[in-house]
Amino acid sequence: MFKKIFLLFCTAILLIPAIAHAEHVYNEENGYHYFFDPSSGFYIRLDNPRQINISTNIIDELTFTVLWYDKENSKPNFGYNGIAYGVFDISTKAKHLKITKEKYHHVYTIHNLDTQLTQTKQGFKIPIEIKNYDPSDKSYSNFKGESGKIDIELNYYHVDHANARFYTDFKAGTDMKMFGDKLILRFPKNSYISDSSLSKPVLIDQRLVINVREKPQPTDDYIFLSQQFTIDDAGRSLFAKPSTWGDITLAYDGVVPKAMEGYNLAILKNNYGKWVPIGGIVDTEKKTVTAVFDDFGTYAIGLVYKDYGLKEHWAKKEVLGLAYKGVLQPEINQKDLALLSKLDKPIDRFTFTVLLSRALGFQPLNYTGVFSDVSDGAYSQNELGYLMAGVMNGLVYGKQSNIPGYMVMEPTKPLTREEAVAFLARGMTLSSDSGAKSTSSKFVKKKKGTTTQQDPKTELKKIYKDANQISDWALKAVLEATNEKLISPNRGLLNPKAKLTNAEALVMIYNLMEIKNLK
Repeated sequence: MFKKIFLLFCTAILLIPAIAHAEHVYNEENGYHYFFDPSSGFYIRLDNPRQINISTNIIDELTFTVLWYDKENSKPNFGYNGIAYGVFDISTKAKHLKITKEKYHHVYTIHNLDTQLTQTKQGFKIPIEIKNYDPSDKSYSNFKGESGKIDIELNYYHVDHANARFYTDFKAGTDMKMFGDKLILRFPKNSYISDSSLSKPVLIDQRLVINVREKPQPTDDYIFLSQQFTIDDAGRSLFAKPSTWGDITLAYDGVVPKAMEGYNLAILKNNYGKWVPIGGIVDTEKKTVTAVFDDFGTYAIGLVYKDYGLKEHWAKKEVLGLAYKGVLQPEINQKDLALLSKLDKPIDRFTFTVLLSRALGFQPLNYTGVFSDVSDGAYSQNELGYLMAGVMNGLVYGKQSNIPGYMVMEPTKPLTREEAVAFLARGMTLSSDSGAKSTSSKFVKKKKGTTTQQDPKTELKKIYKDANQISDWALKAVLEATNEKLISPNRGLLNPKAKLTNAEALVMIYNLMEIKNLK
């Protein structure tokens, strides 16, 4: 009988939770996590965050309450909020800004605690050291002279969950991959985070912070396929921006019909509460879209269905396609919006150059007044920036001005069809040529291992009834554009001297982007 009682007593002892020896206990009654020092009576209640699973690698404020119990004569008390007596010091080896304490309680807050984690890690420990000021005082009011060492243990998940936040160093010349490649940023070598408000434009804190929010709700105009990512400099400086344009790659969820991949699918940027398509190149295998990254802000991927009030028109598909890819931005650009209402009007040289520069992905440059007939006051800085980019990339040359050292562009002059084709031919060889088809003529004769190019005018006469009206300087460009299907005969005619309409111009630009895989 005594043996049975003894066995039952031993079994009961084994079933009692050894709280005093546990390093971490979750109390279901009050919903707090507690962490213990196995060598002393000190233990910690984690107050903020309440959960041990986190998705931010820098914690703004980690708050905890230091508690104590007499291990020899009592058990931890999960029902009280602090110890109002005793004096000790708190420190941690974790990287942080400072530690503050409440005035009347042993409640401490570690500010800007940097986990320095870049990948998911379970069991990340934050060491807390409790140093007793008078170890010789063994009274209860001095916690029997005990000191303690306690690890607050958290699990960090580097995932794009809503409310996740990630800090990372700005790295030029390499891919900055985040959230399992759901977000990738890349910038050219020697890029940095700049601040235009400073005398020294290089920001001291060269870190980025990415805040993740839930996927936006669908609307009549957009169906979103990713979370939204707000990208900023770590200090959230008002005037901070990348010194040089880069690329942003976002991954999308779900299955997108093939017909929509290169048309409706785009990266969108939130512009003061309005989502604006900025386009991007689609990689169907990786299920990603890559677009130009010109400034900090909030980005997401979506399918665009907006019609911008555009009435039925033979060029509607291409016009909307350019809006979905960010070449036209009617939501935020009044000139682009006005363009949609005058598709059959002639396009001028300036507008065509700006649109083509956008389509080719050029980065706007500071306008230096290279054209004597293009003044700063007549156009926006954005437009002038794209014009200057076109000049520097060899897209537009202009004509000699009466003023030495300057050129004239004739910006308001309507563009002829053959002039537009010359622009397009230059565009075929500019920008990134990845995926671009060969621009060599298909009208080639091969004899005994040699290749000879036939006369462009001769070949064009086989295609266009009005080939004799094409200017000599435009012959080669027209032939190349025809071979690449940028243009095609309309009832056998090219009408090279006719004024190019806005609709015709936009269709040409759309075709160029398609050929160069820029969409």
